[in-house]
Amino acid sequence: MDDARAKTRIPISTLESFEQGAFALSELSPAQIRGMLANYAVFLGLDPEQILAALH
Repeated sequence: MDDARAKTRIPISTLESFEQGAFALSELSPAQIRGMLANYAVFLGLDPEQILAALH
């Protein structure tokens, strides 16, 4: 998690929420969530478009 936080600049609490499948983070706008999730997907070597499509 620390490596992901350092490279993506996404707070650990948000990364943990993503890992738990909790995307309803009240302090973030939907656009912020999508942007952070796309960045995290790239960090993990995943296709961000596929990940974001799965949210809908």
